[in-house]
Amino acid sequence: MPQDSGPESKKDTALSAVSARLLEEVKAEPVPEAILDLAQELDRTLKQRRKSDRR
Repeated sequence: MPQDSGPESKKDTALSAVSARLLEEVKAEPVPEAILDLAQELDRTLKQRRKSDRR
């Protein structure tokens, strides 16, 4: 369970709500292959950045 780090801004709250709705919609629909490829590329890029930031 995520910890409460204090009050969120209205923008963050709205983004969280939109993200939650989008996630529910995505679960109900097949995801196009191009979107899956993009998500995998994003994941690889973020992992590389985290790894290089630790150095």
